[in-house]
Amino acid sequence: MISLWMRWIHREWLLILALGLGVALRLYQIEDQIIADDEWHAVHGLLASAYGGVLSHFGGADRSIPLTFFYKVIGDTLGLNEFLMRLPSLIFGIGAMLVFPFLLRAEIGLPGSRAFAWFLAISPLHIYYSRYARPYGISMFFSFLAAVSFFKWWSGENRRWGLIYAMCSIAAPYFHLTVLPFVMAPLLVGLIATVSGKSKASPAPFQIVRLGGTVSAGLLFLLLPPFLVDRESLIQKSGQGFIMSDTIPGAIQLFFGAVQNWLAGALLFAAAVGAALLGRKHPSWLLYLIALSGIQVAFLLLAQPAAMQVPIVPVRYCISLLPVLLLMLAVALASIDSRVTRLCRVLPAGSFTLAACMLLLYAGPLRNAYYWPNSWTNHALFQYSYDPEGPYSYSSNLRPRAIPEFYFALASQPETRVVEAPWYPEWHNNPYPYYQHIYRKPMLVGFLPESCRPPGAAELPIEDPRLKFKLFLRLTDVKALADHQVGYVVFHRRLIEEIHGNPDIWKVPQSTIAAGGLEPCIRNFREWYGPPVYEDGQIVAYDVGGSTVGSRLAPGSKKDNGAVVSER
Repeated sequence: MISLWMRWIHREWLLILALGLGVALRLYQIEDQIIADDEWHAVHGLLASAYGGVLSHFGGADRSIPLTFFYKVIGDTLGLNEFLMRLPSLIFGIGAMLVFPFLLRAEIGLPGSRAFAWFLAISPLHIYYSRYARPYGISMFFSFLAAVSFFKWWSGENRRWGLIYAMCSIAAPYFHLTVLPFVMAPLLVGLIATVSGKSKASPAPFQIVRLGGTVSAGLLFLLLPPFLVDRESLIQKSGQGFIMSDTIPGAIQLFFGAVQNWLAGALLFAAAVGAALLGRKHPSWLLYLIALSGIQVAFLLLAQPAAMQVPIVPVRYCISLLPVLLLMLAVALASIDSRVTRLCRVLPAGSFTLAACMLLLYAGPLRNAYYWPNSWTNHALFQYSYDPEGPYSYSSNLRPRAIPEFYFALASQPETRVVEAPWYPEWHNNPYPYYQHIYRKPMLVGFLPESCRPPGAAELPIEDPRLKFKLFLRLTDVKALADHQVGYVVFHRRLIEEIHGNPDIWKVPQSTIAAGGLEPCIRNFREWYGPPVYEDGQIVAYDVGGSTVGSRLAPGSKKDNGAVVSER
């Protein structure tokens, strides 16, 4: 038995290494990631709706019905926290790395299977959606599994593949509707090929129709109630977007995880070569994947969803194409690996695959986001565009106009925790990653009482027993600050103006600047903790942990009005 395991490990060492690295990349700092932006939609849904309301509404903010239902169940039983919100995405993200390479081993061979596992493991886009409390990674898992299962069933393999296809085709659109064309397209493609006599081993046309009826019945059962009750939520998001000249290049960069345009182009060419190699060996399989991908893209162009010009939007709506593209890359890389191994017999099989993927990982965007600590690896600053100077990058839009001296002084201090307030959950109103990149300390978010909460700022009812978030604190709870070992609380007097507003505010003498709506909270902290350790027209910082960073500020400390987050 042991010898069998040793032989298996010896044969699969490259795949095991890929899985280990992929899991590590998906778990890195996962418990320190702050829930924000679209992740809030489901939380608001579970708080505002009963179970019937969750199941019967898509939500104006496009929440996933099964994910929201899961969160509500967890909230009513165990209590919902950051890790549990991301757990479903993690499970299916790791599951894709385990399932997909073995699922296609017969079609692409052992070298191709290894390369496929590696591309899945290091794909920045797949890592992102494995760590984000949204349904895109889950719908990708089910939709690609549905596509492969149908082809295996249609090709005459075990008929149980038809059952797997049916279950996955029902689950995938239920998590996110945009994959519906991709999972229904196999029925159309298979029926046309069968009727035209292109396949001798395929099921009879009535069997394909019957399978399609089963899938349609399941989807109607799940989706008809919310469509009848809440179809306006879908209608209002369509017919508003358009493709720009730089949308497609940006989407290619995201799909292939390439920061540089030349590298994205090279990987696209490699994928085309891989497609040609796959087509030479399995032409029907290649044509099938091309047909499914084309139907999905055509649907996107017809639906014209809002903000479609931003590359991340068509990418997530076509997320089913990610494993298809990575599969083509894997076939090309496996072919090169085999040639290299034949020419240099000293090298073990798979060594070129390992070296190439490690170089791609090093050259990719993860280095820009995976510094420690970073509570914002999912922030649009890192994920929406890999080109910091591109038209859809958040770098220029979110870069604060001035960096307080306090943050530079804090960087040299011992480990502590920092709470920032107020809180705007939208990515475009959240510059906190820039500040954390300077002081390199764990960050939490402070919730303000309504009496001093600025317009547009938000919070969650964290006293609600259903919510057990660890990275949100109510600033009126002095005990919670102590329990979480918070060192400093920083109030931003005009957070929106720091990034979007009137830059002339910094020319006004400090004594003439009123604190505005935050004044009651600032006054409370002055009473509780004494004078602030740092204050200017932008922030007021209080030492709540007994340190003295404010007194260590030297005159003329470093100031920086430029980029903070490292960019290449």
